[in-house]
Amino acid sequence: MKERLHFYYTNDLHSHFENWASIVDFLNKKKEKHRQDKEHYWIVDIGDHVDRFHPISEAFRGKRNVELLNDVGYNIATIGNNEGITLEYYDLFHLYDAATFKVVCGNLTARNERQPVWLKDHYTFQSETGIKITVLGLTAPFTPFYRPLGWDVEPPYEYLRRELPKVEQDSDIIILLSHLGLSDDEMIARDFPSIDVIIGGHSHHLLKNEKSINQSILTAAGRYGHFVGEVDLLWDHNQNKLIEKHAYAMETSHMKKDLETEKKLEHLNKEAEIVLQQPVTVLKQRLEVNWFLNTIIIQQLTDHLQKWTDADIAMLNAGLLLDHLEKGPVTKRDIHRICPHPINPCTVKLRGIELLEVIRGGI
Repeated sequence: MKERLHFYYTNDLHSHFENWASIVDFLNKKKEKHRQDKEHYWIVDIGDHVDRFHPISEAFRGKRNVELLNDVGYNIATIGNNEGITLEYYDLFHLYDAATFKVVCGNLTARNERQPVWLKDHYTFQSETGIKITVLGLTAPFTPFYRPLGWDVEPPYEYLRRELPKVEQDSDIIILLSHLGLSDDEMIARDFPSIDVIIGGHSHHLLKNEKSINQSILTAAGRYGHFVGEVDLLWDHNQNKLIEKHAYAMETSHMKKDLETEKKLEHLNKEAEIVLQQPVTVLKQRLEVNWFLNTIIIQQLTDHLQKWTDADIAMLNAGLLLDHLEKGPVTKRDIHRICPHPINPCTVKLRGIELLEVIRGGI
């Protein structure tokens, strides 16, 4: 007997909800088809679904993203660096509290003894016919950013060398949700042949058809929801092994949009606007932003950065702020509008000659 197993995936949506209703319509149709055909299917996300550039993600710190994944019926997700290092500690710690899907990320741990209830090392489950499937998740090891936020992130290779032999013993199929990037996925496929499928993200690469390396296939669906991915596996029960592995990424621009999802996104946008209308301060004068001149707001921000980091010198990119702030009340929405991306300040030690080179490079 031969049995088909279907996995559908998204990666690196980055809160580009303009494509989300098309993805939902596609997934709903696939779900209905497989229910009628009595075929097994699972839906997974590879991380960076959240991006605080969008008011919905900013206002609710990613929790509405999780709600949208719940609505579709996702089964498993891993986290990307946008979930991991653009949210404050407690926002990430509780991000998936209400998730109705499993969250697997083996190389991430909270630095205190208590771990989030949702965080799983891996997830092993059986199909109705007894096929044992293990799903692993790994995220990019941005240690210098994770540690100050209260998290430890282990190098992926160290994790795989230690943990993969354990799951190999009790798995028929091993799938890796990799928010590491294409070059790492390729190295992992070469060095860990027991992994059957690597569904990738992070580097925003697009593989319209599977890429075979060693015993693994690699797949990824680009970024921003322009594509949605499918993995099609064929298991032979007589031989007790996989005999076919294929993957595809399908463009969403020509797909219909799910009307209920569009309505929900409109509602969430209105909710977000209400939250972000909270006043922050009142300006006595207009604060000008000019990428080519020194202005009051940039100077004050740079001075505060120097004081906050206790550094000798502070620098900011000229394009950090996108627009002016007008005289009068300033809301959270105004701040988000002119600086829509979370910025992680960092301190580095430089010699004088190195500092001069940094300055020359920026001129």
